[in-house]
Amino acid sequence: MLMKRTILAWLICFLLPASAVQAAGYATPGQFIGYKTVVTFWSADCTRCDSQLAILVQVAKFNPDVKFRYIFLGAMSDDDAVRDTLPSNLLISNVYEVASTLRAFGATADMLPFSAYIREDGTVCRSHAGVQGAGTLEDWMEKC
Repeated sequence: MLMKRTILAWLICFLLPASAVQAAGYATPGQFIGYKTVVTFWSADCTRCDSQLAILVQVAKFNPDVKFRYIFLGAMSDDDAVRDTLPSNLLISNVYEVASTLRAFGATADMLPFSAYIREDGTVCRSHAGVQGAGTLEDWMEKC
């Protein structure tokens, strides 16, 4: 299982185009003002994070008016990639200030993956730890 997560982290780091990966020191809900956004935090050692990206890709394809951010906690390479596999409204990024970022969204490092739906005014409407299925994410978008 650890090998599977390591391979997934490697693929995300090295096969995605540099334009699809952005790095920052930290993230806060206020950074997403002006957009309806689903934010999901993950790390390479998270045993349950493997399936969340596939769900985000699926939901993002059918919700082009919503931004999706899959944020890796820690250092991640943004080397040039060989192919573009993500919908244009899904961006993978990373943050270095893990603890402060997670606190800003109401989570801790042992709550990964952790997802939140951010309203256009930059406030968190819904959030939950664990893998969020497509139905849950669609429900968040409908009710917020």
